[in-house]
Amino acid sequence: MKGDEILDNKVTHFNFMMLDILRNKVINYERLEVLFSFYLVGYIKQLGEIGIEEKLNGANNSNELEVKLLSVFRDIAMKYPMLRVALEEIEKDRLINKLNKEVILKLVKTILDVPFNIEEWQNAVEHLVQKVSDESRLIDINPTPTSLNKLGMEVLNPTEGSFYDGTAGVNGTIIYANKYSKEKGGRIETYVQELNPRLANIGIIRAFINGIEDINMYVGDTLLKPGFKEGDRLRVFDKIMMNFPFGQSWKYDESDLIYDKYSRYVYGKPTKSSSEWLYVSHMIKSLKEQGKGVAIVTSSSLFNKGTEKIRRNIIKEDVIEAIIGLPGGLFSHTNITVNMLVINRDKRIKNKILFINAEEMATVITRTKKDLSDENIALISDIYNEMKEVDEISKLVDIDELDNYLLIPSKYASKMEIETEKFGLVKIKQEEIDEVENFKKFGEIASFYRGINTSSCTLNEDDGEYKIINLSDVQDGELNLNTITKYDVKSNSKIKSYTVEEGDIIISSKGAAIKICIIPKHQGTLLISQNFIGVRLNKGYSSRFVKEYLESPLGMYLIESKQLGSTITMLNTKDLKDIDIVILPNQIQDEIMEQYQTKEEEIKEKIKALEKEAKELQVELYKQMGIEKTIEIMEVN
Repeated sequence: MKGDEILDNKVTHFNFMMLDILRNKVINYERLEVLFSFYLVGYIKQLGEIGIEEKLNGANNSNELEVKLLSVFRDIAMKYPMLRVALEEIEKDRLINKLNKEVILKLVKTILDVPFNIEEWQNAVEHLVQKVSDESRLIDINPTPTSLNKLGMEVLNPTEGSFYDGTAGVNGTIIYANKYSKEKGGRIETYVQELNPRLANIGIIRAFINGIEDINMYVGDTLLKPGFKEGDRLRVFDKIMMNFPFGQSWKYDESDLIYDKYSRYVYGKPTKSSSEWLYVSHMIKSLKEQGKGVAIVTSSSLFNKGTEKIRRNIIKEDVIEAIIGLPGGLFSHTNITVNMLVINRDKRIKNKILFINAEEMATVITRTKKDLSDENIALISDIYNEMKEVDEISKLVDIDELDNYLLIPSKYASKMEIETEKFGLVKIKQEEIDEVENFKKFGEIASFYRGINTSSCTLNEDDGEYKIINLSDVQDGELNLNTITKYDVKSNSKIKSYTVEEGDIIISSKGAAIKICIIPKHQGTLLISQNFIGVRLNKGYSSRFVKEYLESPLGMYLIESKQLGSTITMLNTKDLKDIDIVILPNQIQDEIMEQYQTKEEEIKEKIKALEKEAKELQVELYKQMGIEKTIEIMEVN
C-alpha cells in the first residue's frame, strides 16, 4: 500500500471516530464548528507555540477541563487575531456547553493523543468538510470541488496581488488560491465575504489550519452590502473566483438594485428566481482594469429567457473571455451541470468569446459522482491559455454571431455525432453539409403552433369533449388514436390554435428522446399538449418526406443541437424554425417516397415471412424434443 493511502486511511479513521463521539449531540454544520474548534487545538499543539497540552492535562476533573478549554481558546485568539471573532462566536453560541462533560473529555483526550503532524491535521480538516457536506447534503456548505478550484487557478494564475471571493462559504477556493500562489513562489492578499456567520467561522478556522494566517473577512450580504470599500468606492481586485449558491432567488426591493451606490447592476436585473447574474455584475465591478475573474454558473443561467437582457448587455461590454461547459455530477449534493464563466477586463481577443465544451471530460467516481482528472484540467487550461480552437471541443465566436445571446458551450462546440437506434453511432460531416445546395430553413416551408397547457384543463375521461395528444400517445413514430385522453377545456376560445389536421407533423418539445409523427386521418377535434410543437407544411411539401428527413441521423442531430436545458431538455419553436431542411421538387419528393414506401412494404412482408418461418422452425425443434404436446399456442401470427 502506498504512503498516501495509509495517510488517507489514518485521517479517515480519525474523522469517523470524532464524528461518532458527536453522534446525536449536535447536527448539520454545528458538527464542523465543534470539531474544527477541537482540531484547531490539536493543530496549535503541533505548532508548539502555546502550552496547550500542559494546560489541558493539568485539569483535575471534567468541570475544570471545560474551563481550561475555554481559556485555551482565548489564548489562541490572543495569539492569532484572525481567529478571535470565530472563537468568540463559538463561545457565545455556547456550542461547547451543549456537550456533556464526558463528550468533552473524550474529544480532548482524542485530540491530545492522536500523533498527527501539520499536514495530517490539514488533511483531516479537508476530509471532514467533504464528509459532513456529503452526509447532510447541505447546500449552504456546498464546497467547491477541488478539481474546479484547480482549473480556476490554472485560468486565473493568481501568484501576486489581491484575490477575492464574495461567496466564500467555508473558504475552499481561497485556501487553494493561497496554495497555488505559494507553489509558484508568490504571495497573494486574500479577501472573503460570506453571508452566513457560522460558515464564516468554520471557514476562518479551516483557512488557518491550512496555513493562512492573514485573511480579510467580512460577514454580510454581498449583493446588498459589499464588505470591502476604498472610501466611497467599491474595492477592486486583481483576481476573483466565486461559486454562487445554486438556485438562490433575490427578494430585494428593486430600488436596492437601481440605486446601488456602487452602480453594480447597470446591466439590468434578472428574474427573481435567480441571482447568478447579479453576482456576475458584482464581480465585473469588483475587478481592476486588468483584472480577471471566474464564476461558477448553472447552465440554465446561460440560456434562460429571463436573463437574456442582462446577458446581452454584459456581452456587449466585451468582458466575457471564455465559457467552459463542465460535466454534471461534480458536486456532491446535486447532479446539476455547471459552467466556468471567465471575465477578463483586459481581453486578449476583442469581440470574441472562446467556448470550450468539456461536458464529456469526466472521470466516473461513483454512479452519481464525477470529477475532472489532472489530464482533463491540463487540456482545458491549455486550450484556454492559448485561446485555441480544437475540433469538437472549442470555438472562438464573434459576439455579433451569438445565437440570441445564448452562452451554452455545446451550442457552438460539440461532437459532430449522434447515437441512433437503427445505425448506432453516426458521425456528422460538417464539410459535406456545407456543400448541400438544396437546403431551406424549416420556417420557410411551414407554419408552427404550440400545444395547449393541460394543467389548465380539467381531466374528464368519460365526458371530455377534446382529445389531447400527450407524449405517451406517440410510439415508434406513430400516433395511437386509442390511447389519447379526453379533457374538458375551461376556455375554448383558442382551441383552433391547438388543433391538428391530418398530415400535420408534431415534434416533442420536452425530454431528451425526440418523438416525431404525422397526424393520421381521425374523427373529431384533436389537440396537442404543451409537450409538442405542431408543424403544418405549406402546400406542395410532403409530410412523409419531411418526417423521414427529420428522423434521419442528420435531422435528429440538427434537432438535438437546438435543444436546451440540463435537467429537462427543451426545444423552442424559434430554434426549430431555424433547422435546415432538404427540399426537392414536388414531383421528385413524391417519386422518392412512393419508391421508398413500396420497398419498405416489400421488406416488411419478407421480415414477416422470415419471422413465421423462424417460429415454425422452433415448433419443429419442440417436436424433436418430445414436448410439443405440453404447450398450446393460443395466437398464430
